Amino acid sequence: MANLKVFRMYKKGAPEEAMVRTYKEMLDPW
Repeated sequence: MANLKVFRMYKKGAPEEAMVRTYKEMLDPW
């Protein structure tokens, strides 16, 4: 599920920084 969201952001052309931040938030509940 998290991978799908990151993949969509990547397809939209979102900055890598935002993608990494979102991915880390998914892995880290805090």
